[in-house]
Amino acid sequence: MEPQYTTLSKIHGGFYTKDEIRDVIAYAAQRGITVVPEIDIPGHCRAAVKSLPHLLVEDADKSVYCSIQNFNDNVLNPGLKGTYTFLETVLKEVCELFPAPYVHIGADEVPEGVWVDSPACQALMKTHGYKDFKDLQGHVLRHCENFLSTKGKQMFGWEEVVFGDKVSKDTVIFSWISEQSGLDCIQNGYNVVLQPGQATYLDMAQDYSADEPGTDWAAKVPLEAAYHYEPLAHSKVTAEEFSRVKGIQCALWCEATNTQSRFEYMIFPRLLAIAEVCWSAKEQRDWADFQARLSGQLQYLDRLGINYRR
Repeated sequence: MEPQYTTLSKIHGGFYTKDEIRDVIAYAAQRGITVVPEIDIPGHCRAAVKSLPHLLVEDADKSVYCSIQNFNDNVLNPGLKGTYTFLETVLKEVCELFPAPYVHIGADEVPEGVWVDSPACQALMKTHGYKDFKDLQGHVLRHCENFLSTKGKQMFGWEEVVFGDKVSKDTVIFSWISEQSGLDCIQNGYNVVLQPGQATYLDMAQDYSADEPGTDWAAKVPLEAAYHYEPLAHSKVTAEEFSRVKGIQCALWCEATNTQSRFEYMIFPRLLAIAEVCWSAKEQRDWADFQARLSGQLQYLDRLGINYRR
């Protein structure tokens, strides 16, 4: 497959062996970290679709769509039996490899227009009385939720996992588009992990300079902005609703991060700020105090040879 963002084919790509996965899990466990696998479906599946056309391609499907990555062939087809064969085979292996009680199923960025001219999908909709094509996404995600439950696993998903209203309230929602979308899920009875791109995405640029690395589709996220993130501070939530917030997650998406040095630059020191947001009470946080303590932390990063942003 052609690299999506660059021609650095020797850097991107490859796979983990099972033994390498076991090494990652063991390394993390020694440090009190639980590794949660994410198998992102039904979108983001171009590699699978290209690799297994006999299972995952419906020749009669004339649907026209374009994903945010500019792909027109990266979504699984809920109307094909092979889709469920593929998913159960993959999820079974993932469940066997990862001892975590959770599996993240993705569900984000499925484009408009997908499935509308698929005879297999139209037949599935008729069989179940579905009226909206988002029902098909809910159909396949509910199948995965039920399958994972037989393996003793709880399902996680991005906020789009609720499309089609098919998954149960046992699924934990990770909201990324905005805080409001997370609040909507909370008010619909879901437990939520907050991950708004405007505050917690470490692939966002850290400054307004034109040569500062990173994207800015959500916002610029300087260190001070990361430190001052306060979950749902600008929303009217009850104590019961806030109890459904199970944590905060931050992310570094690495499409344009292709070296260890750049990786470290995007993470540090913002990760230290977000950690304090996650684990310290609001009344115990102070920006000036954080800055004073940060100088000692940066000396520690220097000793480790970490290329943090200065």
